[in-house]
Amino acid sequence: MSNFYQNLPPELSIELQQLAKLMYDTREARSGLLAHYGVDDEAALLARIGAGELPSLPAYDDYLSARLLDQTSLAARARMAQLAGQPLAEVPEPLHLPLAELAQQHFADQLDSAPLLLQNALQLVLDNGVEMEIRYADADHYALSWSWGEGVLRIDTAPGEQASRLVRDDGSAHADTLTTPGGEPWANLQAVLAAVLADPLLGQE
Repeated sequence: MSNFYQNLPPELSIELQQLAKLMYDTREARSGLLAHYGVDDEAALLARIGAGELPSLPAYDDYLSARLLDQTSLAARARMAQLAGQPLAEVPEPLHLPLAELAQQHFADQLDSAPLLLQNALQLVLDNGVEMEIRYADADHYALSWSWGEGVLRIDTAPGEQASRLVRDDGSAHADTLTTPGGEPWANLQAVLAAVLADPLLGQE
């Protein structure tokens, strides 16, 4: 393997090695998450959450993380194939990439720092002290959690009586009036960002 990299232009060799490491790391992290719950895939984990066999927290965040890790791995694999001149079937771009770009574009003046893309989450720090962690697997499955001081709130689509819910730091669940499951992801995130910029705890004393 090292001889293969040595025969490539330095820039290409470095990118391929980075992509190979990213693929390995995300596959291992995803496998570890699924093994923790004794399931083979994300669908089985979601089914166990929906059946009440597992508490939605942290299991739903781990479900989303596993899906995001898989998306990252597939995107890295597609990029490697492209660099090798053997493109795979088109792989959808992970949602976190455009969400990070749009957050930077539309909320640049309200962000304390640039959006941070992790392998399984997108992190935003707002200039009012809100720290937000976003896990957006697809239009129907997401969790947006944020903290401000000692307060911690979240909006998610964990299986339950409601398609989406607002969970306050005391564990109580309330109607979510900010996002629409199945709706355009940026519209949902934008609505939450505007709301927490105006009132980080959404009316909670």
